[in-house]
Amino acid sequence: MKKVLIIDNDETSSLYYSLILKLHDTTVIKDENEVTQKIAESNYDVIIINRYALGNSGLIILKDLKIKNKNLKIVMVATYPEALKESLDIKCDSFYLKPISSQEIMSIVK
Repeated sequence: MKKVLIIDNDETSSLYYSLILKLHDTTVIKDENEVTQKIAESNYDVIIINRYALGNSGLIILKDLKIKNKNLKIVMVATYPEALKESLDIKCDSFYLKPISSQEIMSIVK
């Protein structure tokens, strides 16, 4: 079982991810104000981020986190392909355009 942090301001997407990952320990947050607190509270194996749930300060937090913990898997999900550059900037492990399939979600936590 993996510890997964889902950061998404879209409740439908968050619920979808949580249901697919029900065999894992998932935590859902909706905005960047909770990011620092949740990361401090627990050691996550995977973070799934909707790009548009985070402002620039949230992206900086995740970039710093990735530098400190190379084993942390960070995956960005976005509606627009322009977010791919940002995912590369913060050293995300993967990038997916919405809609994302259940098989793709399951592959993220392998």
